Amino acid sequence: MCNSRALFALALLLHSAVALVSAQGSSKWKTLSGDPPKVIARGGFSGLFPGYSSAAFRLALITSVQDAVLWCDVQLTKDGAGICFPDLLLNNNSNIDMVLPKKDKSYLVNGVPTKGWFTVDYTLDDLASIYVTQGIYSRTNRFDGNLYPILLIEDVATQIKPPSLWLNIQIVLPILEVMLQDKPLVISKHGASGDLPSCTDWAYEKAIANGVDVLDCPVQISKDGIPFCASSINLIDSTTVAQSPFSDLTKVVPEIKAGSGIYTFSLTWKDIEGLTPTISNPWSKYTLYRNPMSKTGGKYLTLSDFLALAKRSSSLSGVLIGIEAKAQISL
Repeated sequence: MCNSRALFALALLLHSAVALVSAQGSSKWKTLSGDPPKVIARGGFSGLFPGYSSAAFRLALITSVQDAVLWCDVQLTKDGAGICFPDLLLNNNSNIDMVLPKKDKSYLVNGVPTKGWFTVDYTLDDLASIYVTQGIYSRTNRFDGNLYPILLIEDVATQIKPPSLWLNIQIVLPILEVMLQDKPLVISKHGASGDLPSCTDWAYEKAIANGVDVLDCPVQISKDGIPFCASSINLIDSTTVAQSPFSDLTKVVPEIKAGSGIYTFSLTWKDIEGLTPTISNPWSKYTLYRNPMSKTGGKYLTLSDFLALAKRSSSLSGVLIGIEAKAQISL
C-alpha cells in the first residue's frame, strides 16, 4: 500500500505550487472567451497512480485548480454498465490477463483483427475482482498492487465529486461526443481526419465547416522548440518523411514505441513545415484507404496559427489542447 504520509506531502507540495502560479499576475487570458483555460485531467493524475483509479482522480483534484475537469473515457460492459477505462481492451490497464487467463477473444476493430480482453465480454460482476494498473510502462508501477477497482461513471460522479466531469464516448468515425453538464459537444479528432490528412489546415477548416463545437490540437514539439499540431510524435505515421531527405534520422526510443521512428524533436519546424502530410489509414493492411483523392495535402500549423484559426471562427465553442510526451517536451 502507498505511504499516506508521503502522498499527503506530495499533494501539499503540488497544491502550493499551483497556488503560487495562480497568484502571479492578473493579465487577461488570451482565450476565445477571455476566461482561464480549463485544466482537464484525463484519467486523473495518471502519471503517478494507475489512470482512472480513485487515487488518480482524487489527487488530480487535490493538486489542480479549483474548477479542474475530470475526463472519463467511457466503455460499456456486457450488461450495459458504463465504466471509466482508457480503452475497449482491458488487458493494457488492468490485471485481467492474470485473473482470467486464456479468456481473450479476437474481433475486428476498425477492420483490423484485434486480440485481447474486451470490456463488452464481461459483466460488471465479472469485473469485481479486476483492478486497474499503470498502462504506460515508462511510468512507475509501484501502486499497481493497491487493488484499485474499475470505476463506474456514477462512482466518479458521486464518490469523487469533481466540479465537472467530461464523458468521452468514442465512435467509429473520427468524431467524439462529449457530455458536459447535460450539453452535448462535438469535438473533432485531429480535425476532419476521416476525409483529409489529420491536423492540417485543410482538416481543421473542414471540421469547422462540418459544424464541430470544439477543435482539437495534439501538441508536438520540433527540434527548435516550436509547438505545433500533429497527430503523432512519430512523423512516419502522418507524413512522407520516410521518402524525404530526412529518412536517415530514424532512431529507436523504447519509451515512446517499439521499433524505430523519425520523431518531431529530430527536425526543426522549417523542416517539418516542408513535409507532405498524409491521411491516416487504419485499414491499409487490407488495401482499403480513406479518401484516396485527398490522401495528401494541407499543411501543419504552429500552435499559435491553430489558435488564430480557431479565433477567426465564430461557430466554435472552444479548443482542446492535448499535451503528452512531457519528457520530450522538456528537452
